[in-house]
Amino acid sequence: SYSVGDMAFVDYLRMKFGFTTGNKSGSPIAPWTCRLPSRQKAVFLRWFFSLVGEFNGKVGQISVTQANPRNIIMLSYMLSTFGIVPRFSSKRVALKRGPTTYTRLSISGRRNLELFARSVGFESRRKQRALSAYLREIDRHGKESDLSVPIDAGSLRALMRRTGLMREGFRPDPSTPTMKGSEWH
Repeated sequence: SYSVGDMAFVDYLRMKFGFTTGNKSGSPIAPWTCRLPSRQKAVFLRWFFSLVGEFNGKVGQISVTQANPRNIIMLSYMLSTFGIVPRFSSKRVALKRGPTTYTRLSISGRRNLELFARSVGFESRRKQRALSAYLREIDRHGKESDLSVPIDAGSLRALMRRTGLMREGFRPDPSTPTMKGSEWH
């Protein structure tokens, strides 16, 4: 984090590069970052993921959570130029100032993590060592497969409702069999 006292210079940077001053949670990533050449894009992503992202070695996942969903879209576009396919999720959180929806970008799977480590990586040595150790562990034990099957959550929810494994509301339809009454139980 830098502190610049020259307001004219700060105004110049804001106008020239589309920067938003301050540390608001909804601050956007400047659109010109998507037009950077690959090497500069990798440097931007390396620093962004080092400062904002996390690597969880227990589940083998790199993740970034942002209040601004546009940032997640821009990050996913930049990652896709390196062949990395991220996944998305969102969570609504109740805060004092009102409910806020946070969007999460996750990178998982052997292929995606290897591509990330090779083409982008982390600037943080601690995170880079943890990612490298995780990839070595996978290679040594073969714990993880490259098979990844995306599942549409809406279709799965509808299937669960139709089979009686899940119900919505406090008054379920009495004609729907209960989970204990189903042959799956």
